[in-house]
Amino acid sequence: MSEQKQQKPGIYCIEGVPEHSEGEISARPMLEMLAQAHGFRFVHRIAVTRPEFFHHFIKWAEREDWDYPILYLWYHGYPEGISLNVEQSSHLTSVRFPDITDALAAPEYNAAPEYNLEHCIIHFGACSTLAEDDDRVHYFLKNTGLVAISGYKGEIGWIEGAAVELLYLNYLYDIFGENKNRKYLHQSIMRDCRKRLWKKPPSKDLVEHLDFDICVRRSK
Repeated sequence: MSEQKQQKPGIYCIEGVPEHSEGEISARPMLEMLAQAHGFRFVHRIAVTRPEFFHHFIKWAEREDWDYPILYLWYHGYPEGISLNVEQSSHLTSVRFPDITDALAAPEYNAAPEYNLEHCIIHFGACSTLAEDDDRVHYFLKNTGLVAISGYKGEIGWIEGAAVELLYLNYLYDIFGENKNRKYLHQSIMRDCRKRLWKKPPSKDLVEHLDFDICVRRSK
């Protein structure tokens, strides 16, 4: 394996906060701080419409650069979905779990190499996205091939959410650095990260308060 592919897993962020937007907070400053602390790369994209979102999502899913196995979606949310444009909230600016699964199977995208998300995760930085029963979440994991998804079951504030995500990603990179296999994210790493979040202060109180969770794909 090349030296490039042994780098720490990078983050591909898509968010719905246009530049110079008033009253909304961007994920970019947090990513810059984490990247500097842990030495990984990140990509930052803005999408406030469905065509924009799926353009960037498929670019990530094609995995042309394997250094970005973490997809970070920074949006407002609701159970099993995200709202791309807070000013025009409707089904035309919403993306649900089935929409993501359908996009991976859409004919217009099938000309691309087969998607391999086996060692990838999606973090939903959005309210209530995981407020669904476990069977629906694991159905999504099974159909996408993702190793895990993470997010919230309840309402969150920007600052509280950013605090949890800083701790979450910090633990994740700590665990990845400790792991002998530095190639991939896999189930044991995500389970270990979940344990640390729930056991170590101050993250323990925060994840319980905000109803944060990491859902790991069940073994076959």
